[in-house]
Amino acid sequence: MTDEPDAIQVGRAGRTLRNAAHWLGGKGDLFAEEFAKALGKSLGESAGKALAVAGLVTLLGTLVTHVATWLQAISWPF
Repeated sequence: MTDEPDAIQVGRAGRTLRNAAHWLGGKGDLFAEEFAKALGKSLGESAGKALAVAGLVTLLGTLVTHVATWLQAISWPF
């Protein structure tokens, strides 16, 4: 009995491992792309909502300021 490895079996095992690594690498790339898309969409929607709310709060603040200025300018009672 020899302790030398069978070159054919080693080659087949190497190809199998290489193919498995390529397959897993492709799945990892797909996962990373889909994750990035979902994250970007979620952040974009959240940022859009936050900007809309901030804009609304700014407009309401301006309205309250103008109404207060108007009320100070008129004499009481109406």
